[in-house]
Amino acid sequence: MKPTGTYTIDNLEEGLEAKLERLLTKEDIQNFANLTQDFHPLHTSPVYAKANGFEDIIAHGLLLASFSSSIIGMELPGENAIILSQSFEYKKPVYPGTKLLIKGILNKIDSRFSLLEIKIKITSIDNIQVFATGKYLVKVRSKIRKKLTSI
Repeated sequence: MKPTGTYTIDNLEEGLEAKLERLLTKEDIQNFANLTQDFHPLHTSPVYAKANGFEDIIAHGLLLASFSSSIIGMELPGENAIILSQSFEYKKPVYPGTKLLIKGILNKIDSRFSLLEIKIKITSIDNIQVFATGKYLVKVRSKIRKKLTSI
C-alpha cells in the first residue's frame, strides 16, 4: 500500500485530521502476541481474563498504539514523516470484535525544526467510548525528494 499523504512542512496547517476505522479481531491480538512474544494471559486466556474482572481477552496497549502509526506514515504527513517519539494513555480495555475509530489531528507545527505534534484519539466507532489517547512528535521533510527509478 502506497502512502496517500505527501505533505511537507511547507503545506501543512494546524487542525488537519486523518482517521481510520478498524475491526479488532482475536487474530489481531494473537498475531501481535506472536510477533512480540507477549503472551500475558490477559491477552491470551479468556478464563484468566474473566477471573480478573474482564469480559474476555483484551488487546495489548501497544497493539492499539501501532494502529495509529499508519495515520502518521500513510496520511498525516505521510511518506515524508519520521516518528521521533510517541506516548499513550490507555483508558479502557478493548475486546475482540470492537470496531475502532483512530483519529489523528495536527496539533502543533514548529517550522523552525520541521516538527509536528499529532494528537491521537482511539474510540469506539460511535465515538462514545474512549480507549486511548496519545501524541506523536514527528519530523517532516521540508521538500519532496525525487524518487529513484530502477534501470
